[in-house]
Amino acid sequence: MGLRFRCYYVNIPLTNEPILRVIMESRAKLLILLSLSLNSCIFMSGRINYDTAELSAVRSGPLNAVAKDKDYIVEADSRVPENIAESNFEIFKTGEDDISSIAITRDGNSIFVSDQEGNVFLYRYKNGALTKQLILTGNLPVLAISLSPNETMLAIAQFSSAVIYDLTQQRIVARQTRIKGRVKTLEWDPLGELVAVGLVSGGVYVWRIDEEFDVSEKSLEIYDGESVTPIVGIAFLPSAEAMFTASRQGEIKLWRLVRADEKLGFYDPNAAIDKDLKASYYKDVAVLGSEIETIWLNKQRLYAACADGMIYSWKVRGLKLLGNFKGDVRGVLSASPLLKSKIFATSGREQNLKMWCPDQIQSQTASFGEPLKLIAPDGQELTVSLPDLNLVKPKFQSGIFKSTLNLLKIASQEPVLWAYEKTGNLLRFDLRKLNFKGVCN
Repeated sequence: MGLRFRCYYVNIPLTNEPILRVIMESRAKLLILLSLSLNSCIFMSGRINYDTAELSAVRSGPLNAVAKDKDYIVEADSRVPENIAESNFEIFKTGEDDISSIAITRDGNSIFVSDQEGNVFLYRYKNGALTKQLILTGNLPVLAISLSPNETMLAIAQFSSAVIYDLTQQRIVARQTRIKGRVKTLEWDPLGELVAVGLVSGGVYVWRIDEEFDVSEKSLEIYDGESVTPIVGIAFLPSAEAMFTASRQGEIKLWRLVRADEKLGFYDPNAAIDKDLKASYYKDVAVLGSEIETIWLNKQRLYAACADGMIYSWKVRGLKLLGNFKGDVRGVLSASPLLKSKIFATSGREQNLKMWCPDQIQSQTASFGEPLKLIAPDGQELTVSLPDLNLVKPKFQSGIFKSTLNLLKIASQEPVLWAYEKTGNLLRFDLRKLNFKGVCN
């Protein structure tokens, strides 16, 4: 429950009669203050019923141009040569300083952006120009969004609910309200048949998306690994039969999905133990000694970026820890892979962008290191090799921006990266202008 105050301006005919407008219906009690004059402000305060404060589609919303910030100055970083020149990126002033999540299409030309005000916008990029259009609006913050693999549907999370928005029909086709807990993150599986929802309380639901868009209890799978801190990352294997989850406190787990159990014959819909669609198998990958910010998969490797700036890498087959290195002095906040080349980008509290080559990191650090202690899943201490941090350097790095870059996303087909800066800017990086040949093999 929450309390909200808003001022609504309305056009009122030339009359002095009292005007009353009920802005929101709710089962909770409302306090309404009304106005008695022309073109005046109608105030409403009251307790919001989260079950009725829903997203709604906005058809044919106005199309607005987004101006570039031509006066923006990137400060040179004296610690390293500045090798991502300002000519390699564009900065657009969105006017949105409370962006919560972004998703982009494969070609990098369409960007979906959600904010804490309950809105979802569609930005389109063409020939150096960016336009902005409102496509969804609601009364509660939008916490996360994710674009389906075929780019026809957008999954959107608000508190303890999730909706599916059909981009072709421009309407909401399903609304899942059986999620118990506040949503932190959500992610489509590679086949476009599942939406995984990570909760602030540490649990995970997987919503089965069928042709009928079932929202009953039978459409939700439960993954309870006894985590008690927010799920900050979800990464599906390409087969969509297993997924990795990461909690804020440093736990990484590998789950076998219920669909895989069904194929293997481990799941019996008539058995009492299986009636709740609760996952029965998971494996602890690691318990890191620092809070996790995000995880991602790329080329059979799992990566975890942490609040202390460390980035860890595992080989998926065998879950072998390949190494770790310092990605940011004060903490890595976001990361995104360039899927066709193993390269990935990171940003952190140092307020810059870095591009890394995993193969070279591994080859440079394989024979160097000093002892590092990690906590094993069974509580025992593990000693692993810590790479020589003096050897591990980003292959490309930008100067220092005005504030941190959050929510990095690289398009899957084109080497284009979008990032949100906390000042409210959207940044577009054309990675094709960076010469990776001879640097990242």
